[in-house]
Amino acid sequence: MVNHAMIIDVEASGLGDNSYPIEIAWVNRLNRHQNDSFLVCPDPSWTFWDDYAEQSIHRIPRDSLLKDGVSVINACNRLNDALKGHRILSDAAQTDRFWIRKLFSCAGIQSEFSIGSIYELIPGDKADVFQRRLKKESVPHRALEDARAIAKCVNFVCS
Repeated sequence: MVNHAMIIDVEASGLGDNSYPIEIAWVNRLNRHQNDSFLVCPDPSWTFWDDYAEQSIHRIPRDSLLKDGVSVINACNRLNDALKGHRILSDAAQTDRFWIRKLFSCAGIQSEFSIGSIYELIPGDKADVFQRRLKKESVPHRALEDARAIAKCVNFVCS
């Protein structure tokens, strides 16, 4: 089932191949009260940490993941329970898909949703408007706030 209402955003430990998801959020762009956001406690095999990403991008200390994060298995189950059967859209589909695959692979659980590009929804002639509008948003590189900003911009260009 294609659902162009759901937007996902993932924050990660860094940007390299050894990075992993540390915060995941999704929002329903048509119902702002329907959303979820959580930190992910890293699997013991996930050891890569980019200090620059922590200090200059997401500002999420690794210790807070260990203290407040949900387990990899709980994260997968939570996402599947909420998003099962839907195609969720991302402004960075390739990287968000990479991190979600890493999460589900680590847990040994099959993802029951797919991730596509937000540009599947935005008409080609409005892509530049979307990008400019998103750049104007003040986003703190936290998953829920970023997903909300993306949804707001999509709603603007698709209205």
